[in-house]
Amino acid sequence: MTVIGCGPFHGGQPEICVPIVVETIVDFVNANPNSSLRQVNLVEHQNDVVINEIEKTISAVRDGQPINTQQLPGIVQNRAAHNAEFPNTWVDMGNYIWKNVLVPNNLVEYDDVYMKFIVTLQEEVVQIERVQNPTLYRQFKAQKETVTTQLRMSGLAHILVTQDLFHGTLRGVAEKICKDGFDKGYAGRNDTRFGKGVYFATTASYSSAFATRDQNGLSHIILAEVITGHYCLGNPDLRVAPVKQDGTPYNSVVDDMQDPELYVVFKDASVYPKYIITYR
Repeated sequence: MTVIGCGPFHGGQPEICVPIVVETIVDFVNANPNSSLRQVNLVEHQNDVVINEIEKTISAVRDGQPINTQQLPGIVQNRAAHNAEFPNTWVDMGNYIWKNVLVPNNLVEYDDVYMKFIVTLQEEVVQIERVQNPTLYRQFKAQKETVTTQLRMSGLAHILVTQDLFHGTLRGVAEKICKDGFDKGYAGRNDTRFGKGVYFATTASYSSAFATRDQNGLSHIILAEVITGHYCLGNPDLRVAPVKQDGTPYNSVVDDMQDPELYVVFKDASVYPKYIITYR
């Protein structure tokens, strides 16, 4: 990861550090046309002034200089105090309690999500939005830490705690999920074969069957981080996860123990909706 520090604002004026940072990025891109560098993280401790000025200057450079814009690294706002708790891709939300942020298609972050989607569903991706909801993220993070500890104490530290899985839905429902989280109270509307919980698929192609197109011909799939942990085979009668011999519950249930395509969870805090992928 490439990181550039802007310095404390009171110690370095924007008119001094902005040209230096931009010059450094542009010079590197021009001198290394085949570089794999796609993203530069900027650290600014106190406010957005330097970062905002750099973004404006980068835009001007794109328009006014002979540079390959596909190779010009994207810029991510990255605050030291902020990143200790939340993903370093998150940007400032102002006074919003949650926010969907459009991910520029020249970032590695975009490529990562796009590749997970396109590997099984060759549709045109219109946009990818990052879901920034501090309340939901804190709840999920706490649950993830709890499960990680439980697995370690049970001698199951080798088990993968979370997976990125897909969930197809309507745009309006996706917005509600991003604001309030997944709600197993709505379980049973589409599938209850493996329990009355929230369903996630390992492939976008499977979830696309539940991503009903809207009036604009667009469909929407959520890419979520799901605590799958220690799982067992599901059944239609389950309303909560089955309990193991040691008295602790399984973390999820699946459709197939050998090669799961579906995972079902019964705790709302076991999921964080990371992205909304819009496609046609």
